[in-house]
Amino acid sequence: MALPRKLLLGLTSLFTSYAATMISFCSGHFFVLRDEMRSAVYPLYAATCFPMIFFVLAPVPLYLDLIWAIFKKVPQRKKSVIPH
Repeated sequence: MALPRKLLLGLTSLFTSYAATMISFCSGHFFVLRDEMRSAVYPLYAATCFPMIFFVLAPVPLYLDLIWAIFKKVPQRKKSVIPH
């Protein structure tokens, strides 16, 4: 497997783990909290998701470049022999 595909697989698993972490955090709090406190936790969810958005958005340009590089035909260098 080529290096860009490995890196793309790693970034995809990183994005998946970010999403799974945030879903499990919010659903865990949602089930634990009582009905009268549910409206108070929405700012907590927003404050928790806000820094995660920066961690997710930082590698997105690299992710898109990798997808572009994998599916686009990249010109190869010509091999020419220069006699000495």
